[in-house]
Amino acid sequence: MEQKFKYVGVTTNADGRTKVRFANELIRIKVLEKAKVTNINFVELAKESTKLEAVNHLATTELYSDPKFQQTIDEAVEKYSTMTTSVKTAKTVKAKSPTEKLANLKERAAKKTAVTA
Repeated sequence: MEQKFKYVGVTTNADGRTKVRFANELIRIKVLEKAKVTNINFVELAKESTKLEAVNHLATTELYSDPKFQQTIDEAVEKYSTMTTSVKTAKTVKAKSPTEKLANLKERAAKKTAVTA
């Protein structure tokens, strides 16, 4: 299950990079300020949302009218869209027990010995 957030926003790091940020409490702003993050802009979401839902909402706010934020928001929408797709298509792999691993290793060793002999 994906984590859900109450707030989404855009900030500028001390090095000038703009990032989309997610939070569940506004105390996050104080943490960001201590980290020398500037231009902190958060909006409250109508309901708790996944990252993809949150960035899609962010694209409908006035923050999207700033060209620097617009590019960052667009990149986040693309990033979280592909992450959601890859999560859905991920395959479940059964972990092997130590006994199965040892048997597999012995089988591969036997094949390798047979090929080189």
